[in-house]
Amino acid sequence: MHIQLVPDGLIFDGRRPISLCLPTCFWGPSAANAFHLPEPAIEPVRSGSFVGDTVEGGSVNCFTLRLTPHGNGTHTECLGHIVDDRLSVLMMHDGRLLRVVSLTVEAVRRADTDESYGGHQSPEDWLVTCASLQTAWSSMNLGTKRPLDALLIRVLWADSEPADTKFSGNNTPYFSTQAMDFLGEMLPEEGHLLTTLPSIDREDCGGNTPNHRIFWGLAAQARAAQQARYGRRLITEMVNGAVPVHDGEYVLDLQIAPFDTDAAPSRPLLYPPVDSPA
Repeated sequence: MHIQLVPDGLIFDGRRPISLCLPTCFWGPSAANAFHLPEPAIEPVRSGSFVGDTVEGGSVNCFTLRLTPHGNGTHTECLGHIVDDRLSVLMMHDGRLLRVVSLTVEAVRRADTDESYGGHQSPEDWLVTCASLQTAWSSMNLGTKRPLDALLIRVLWADSEPADTKFSGNNTPYFSTQAMDFLGEMLPEEGHLLTTLPSIDREDCGGNTPNHRIFWGLAAQARAAQQARYGRRLITEMVNGAVPVHDGEYVLDLQIAPFDTDAAPSRPLLYPPVDSPA
C-alpha cells in the first residue's frame, strides 16, 4: 500500500511503520528516565467494596496512573512548557502527516569546540554543534527540493550507547546555541524537532532554558505566549535511539496522547519513502 504525501509528492509505504517510541512503563522499572523525575506509578481504584484489580478479586481492572511526561518516556511538548499560559500540545498539532529528515550526529566535548551555550556549562559537557549538523545535512544532498516539516536529530556520544535511556545525572549531551540557531533556520514557523536526547537544554541549565527559548523565539525572562515568535512549534524528546534509522527523508506520523497539557506521551512513526507507486 503506497501512499502519496500531498502536496509534497513524497511517496511512502504505509505498511512499514518504524516506531521510535520509548514507552512509559507502569509494570516494573521504566524503560527511560530523565531529570530525576518520579517513576510512573499505577494503583487500582478502590471505592467501598470495589477494587479495580482482578488479581485482588475485582470484576474488572481499573487503574489510576501517575506519570511525568517530561521524564518518563518519549513525549512531545509545546510552548506551554516555558510560559504562564496553559497551552496544550493538542492545540498545536492537527495530526497531518509530515515530511521529516533524519540526521545522525556525534556530540563533542564542550572544551573541544568554539561553539557556546547560554546556560550553566562545563568543559566536560557533550555538545551537539552547528558544525556537526551542517555536515550531516550537506551529506544528504537534499537541497530545498521540497518543504521541510520536521527534523529528527539522532545523537551519539562516546560515554553512551544508543540504547542507554537512563539519562538522569549522566552528563547527557545538549545543543549549542549555534546549533539551535541552525535548526531554527531550517524549520518553518510551525516546524517539529525530534531528538533522542531528553532535552535540547542541559540537565542543569541554570533555570532559563535558553535553547527552548531560541526554538520558540522567546526572549529571556519572557513568560507570555504572545511574545513567542514561533509559538506553534513542537519538540519531541527521548525518541528511541536504539531503533536503526538511516539518515534521509521519511514521512512522520506524530501520534500524541490526547492530554490537554503542555507535554504528553507520544509515538513517532516513520514511514520510509519509495521511488514510485505500486
